[in-house]
Amino acid sequence: MSLSRLPLLAALSVGALVAISAPASAQPESRETAARKAACVAAHDRASSLSSVRRLKAARAELVSCSADTCPDVVREDCARSLLVLDTQLPTIVLGAQVDGHDVSDARIVLDGEAITPAPGRSFPLDPGQHLAQFEQGGNRVEVKFVAREGEKNRLVTGQFVSKLPVPVVPTRERGEARRLPVLPILLAGTGAVALGGGLFLRLRADSDAADLKSTCAPLCDPHQRDALSDQLVLSNVAIGLGAGALALAAATYLLDRK
Repeated sequence: MSLSRLPLLAALSVGALVAISAPASAQPESRETAARKAACVAAHDRASSLSSVRRLKAARAELVSCSADTCPDVVREDCARSLLVLDTQLPTIVLGAQVDGHDVSDARIVLDGEAITPAPGRSFPLDPGQHLAQFEQGGNRVEVKFVAREGEKNRLVTGQFVSKLPVPVVPTRERGEARRLPVLPILLAGTGAVALGGGLFLRLRADSDAADLKSTCAPLCDPHQRDALSDQLVLSNVAIGLGAGALALAAATYLLDRK
């Protein structure tokens, strides 16, 4: 505020109070004029006090009031000049909300505990200092703390929301494959078990036959008997080998199928 105007403003205040105290019947117009001047001076003083504690929004409203044409010229001019200076100091912000980076217009905004509905894309004045903006959209809430600085204009304050990702649905075919039995490993394991069991049986029988020949006719046994015993031994070894190989292959295919 202009300090050079203070003596004149004080004089206007005193004059207004004197006029108000005069009888209404003697000076009806002077009394009304004095009351109007007193209101203008009071608004000027309140604006000065509010500005000193950096309540710039409230100070601006008082300056607008004392800049009216109905105020005395000296008060109106000083308030108008102070209003221009204050407008350069008053910070402004632009509030908005986004979901997955896209603008939305249905978000509820609460600034410092007070619900507001600023026009989309319009600047919003506020006092300098720390503030809290709360954004609510689709049942979710986002809080943004920020500091408004004097002279800062059109600062973007945005509530960023992330939509809930849909739960992936496993296709029916894949679910069926996940539950299917490992057919090939089972077949290989069964074949290996049968071959291995048969080979062991033949080997035991060959050992028994060899013991009989040894106790009865060795070393002059019939060549046909010796050939038959030899065939049993070969067949048992082949069966045991096939059975063991099939079981090993079954284990390998089962592990690969699980992966």
